[in-house]
Amino acid sequence: MSIPCKFERSILSYDEHEIILRSHHPEIYDAELDDLKALRQRLRAMRERKGHSRAKSAAKHVAKGRREVKAFQARPNIPCSANRCSPLR
Repeated sequence: MSIPCKFERSILSYDEHEIILRSHHPEIYDAELDDLKALRQRLRAMRERKGHSRAKSAAKHVAKGRREVKAFQARPNIPCSANRCSPLR
């Protein structure tokens, strides 16, 4: 998948970007096999850490959504009276 370099820079920290640059043209052609293997392990470890933080963030949002739904459902069902609601004009 192709991602523009500007977008990569915007979402990565400086250190992360330095590591990612090693996997791009032309630097990847100068790397030895051992360097490529180490780079692969490092990139996978970075992806795993990001995945865990993304999962925690998603779980937080789900829990917040559940709290909001419960709060919304806890309100009593008050019928609309003529004093409170007016028809749209």
